[in-house]
Amino acid sequence: TRRSSDLYFGCPCISVDDFAIPELVEDNITGVLLKRPFTPEQLADRMTSLLCAPDKYLRMRQAARKRSVEGFSWYQVGNEIGSEIRRRLEA
Repeated sequence: TRRSSDLYFGCPCISVDDFAIPELVEDNITGVLLKRPFTPEQLADRMTSLLCAPDKYLRMRQAARKRSVEGFSWYQVGNEIGSEIRRRLEA
């Protein structure tokens, strides 16, 4: 499982479609999500498919970086917290 910081560096993730992972990794956009249980062959197939499709891999790298910066940077988190504080103070 990858961390959101890996997305920051433009690393598409291959992970499980479980827990909160889909909130970080968008299937076939910023990475690949596997349903449990999965086999080593399925994992290898997903890895191979990315390695054999450099254009798709590059798009995923760009999307991963963008998702990280727009959704998970400290700047973005601070903006969301600030907005929520302002909303509650105005209520």
